Amino acid sequence: MQCIKMLFTLSLMVLLPYEKCFSQTKYEMNDLKILYGQKAHSEFLKHAHDIRPIFRNKEWQDMVEQMAMTNIEELIEKSAYNDKDIERVFSISNWPSLANNEFFIEKRNKYMLKAISTCHSGKKSCKELPEKLFLLTNPPEFSYDLLKNINLSEYPKETLMKYLSPLISHKVSEFYCDKEPVNELLITYLITDKSDKNHLNIHTKCFDKLSLYLKKRIQKNTKDSEYAYKLLKRYKKLDQETNEWFLINNFLSQKENFAIDESIEALKSYAKSSEKRHSTISKLRLFSVLPDNIFGLKPKISKARMRILQRTFPEYFDLYTDACLSYLEGKEPYKETNPTPYCHRFFKLSTSDPFVSIEKRKRYFEATKFMHQSI
Repeated sequence: MQCIKMLFTLSLMVLLPYEKCFSQTKYEMNDLKILYGQKAHSEFLKHAHDIRPIFRNKEWQDMVEQMAMTNIEELIEKSAYNDKDIERVFSISNWPSLANNEFFIEKRNKYMLKAISTCHSGKKSCKELPEKLFLLTNPPEFSYDLLKNINLSEYPKETLMKYLSPLISHKVSEFYCDKEPVNELLITYLITDKSDKNHLNIHTKCFDKLSLYLKKRIQKNTKDSEYAYKLLKRYKKLDQETNEWFLINNFLSQKENFAIDESIEALKSYAKSSEKRHSTISKLRLFSVLPDNIFGLKPKISKARMRILQRTFPEYFDLYTDACLSYLEGKEPYKETNPTPYCHRFFKLSTSDPFVSIEKRKRYFEATKFMHQSI
């Protein structure tokens, strides 16, 4: 019996090296060709580097590229975004034969962005994926795609600007710097950056496109037009027309004393140019709500500014009262939206000053008669 055990042990000792040798058998080119024909992606990619570098010819390169890309297409089709598949895609992305292949990079990024989006939809912490993807070789415009597919609120400003940097420093940025989220991230950064230096190395084409976007914000008199104005002024991108338009609106709508002296100077130039006044009135007619915080200040301040307006830009009183009365009388185009929130305050301030004609005062009294009767 003891002899039988010894013989069995000896046989195992002989067979084990053969088994180990068999398990470590390296694939040859013909093996890879068979796997390529079978579209056995996993096994092919696992053994692609069994071929020694000296034998990695064009045929090998072509097969690797094709198998890598069709493997990713298959993963996207199957919505395979598990950790194992993601890690394998990251792994082959570092292969010298694929790292700079633009066709592979395009497909890899498509897969990874879907993986990131899927991760976010599962309410997981997905910060590791964008970081690993960002460190790989990518075209500058990839920053835009990456930022569109992550939850921006989860990342600190420094990380977001790091992701943005390759794009905004490149000339291709002219096609992206006026688009969200690039424009808003840039504006937020520039507003909080108190220096006049271009720390981000923003390309001039990017700055030009961002400037146009900021000017549009000012033209629409949005709530953040003051920030837009400050940035344009700081970076010397403010033209005269935009400057004057902002300052006039600033005078009419501000609650604070920001740039009040500059606004008054702009109004003085308007007093000398009927063309500027009429052009501005034409633009203001397009607003659903006219800027009128000037009438909501302390009475003494409001009246003082209304007198300045009367001397420099009296046409605004006509526009404002026409809109106010049309709304009160239920006329088009102001049947539903009140275009003049401070209308009643305006007419009250006008009782002792000739800011409005007698005829319009009568119309206002008739339109608001029910208010007086109810008091």
